[in-house]
Amino acid sequence: MEDAYTIGSFGKAKLLAICNGLVLQSQQTDSAIKLFDLVYQSWCDWPLGATPFWPSDISDDHTPFEFSVDFRPEDVTLRILFESQQMPYTPEILAHFFAKFEPVQMATME
Repeated sequence: MEDAYTIGSFGKAKLLAICNGLVLQSQQTDSAIKLFDLVYQSWCDWPLGATPFWPSDISDDHTPFEFSVDFRPEDVTLRILFESQQMPYTPEILAHFFAKFEPVQMATME
């Protein structure tokens, strides 16, 4: 469950404020929120203000998302950039990951 101190609730509040400021139609706002909900599932409950597991450079506040708006005479486009996030890897996960790619690397070297 989200509260005011999670990255997910912070991001969703920012997104809603932008959608409201742009006076988007409710269907457009709903689509933006659904996309955000889909992408942020794995990190939405991370506490806001905590040191990120993977430092993000896509935004000035180091959150794993960035919102921007493209203003053109004929329309306005809301853009959302996401950076993949997950909990830190354990040695077991890293060993499994590298084991999967070792044959590819060997084949490439030959």
